[in-house]
Amino acid sequence: AAQTTATVAARIMAPVREVRVQPGDRVRAGQVLVVLDDRDLSAGARQASTAREAANEAANAAAAALEGARAQLALAKASHDRVAALRARNSATAQEFDQAVAALRGAEAQLAAAEAQVRQAKAAQASAGAASDAAGVTASFATVTAPFDGLVTEKYVEAGNLATPGMPLVRLEDARGFRVDVRVDESRASYVKVGDTVPV
Repeated sequence: AAQTTATVAARIMAPVREVRVQPGDRVRAGQVLVVLDDRDLSAGARQASTAREAANEAANAAAAALEGARAQLALAKASHDRVAALRARNSATAQEFDQAVAALRGAEAQLAAAEAQVRQAKAAQASAGAASDAAGVTASFATVTAPFDGLVTEKYVEAGNLATPGMPLVRLEDARGFRVDVRVDESRASYVKVGDTVPV
């Protein structure tokens, strides 16, 4: 028996599109064994990638809005300081001063809102990035490859079958090393000693 065997199983639910190996075939690590129908998964991955791009654009827009809010606040503060200085010399009316104070408070509120928008956009960006990565990984499960160099000993599916997560697709044995399994009857156990050489 081979020292290393592996039953390669599906990780997603999808129809089997191609089975590229037969029992008796020798395969290399990374060689494609089974191809599942990935049209739905590919569409999902493209959609997730588009959502990621949209989230990136939203984050850029939020950053630009934040810069605008900072500039607006700087202008409102300068205007407020000017009017406050004039008011202290009775050169500005109370209404002008109130307007400057209101403009400053409004600019501060706009800056706080812009900062919150940036945080929200960054969170959406991270979420969309993770979703896109996950969709890409899931889509890659449609191509089932050999985990090591070996010999195909069993084929459990045909094209058109529906693969489900955990369902065996192909069985491989590592043909580079074998072991001999022998059952010894209890009545003959006394004839076997550690270190004996046995021809096989």
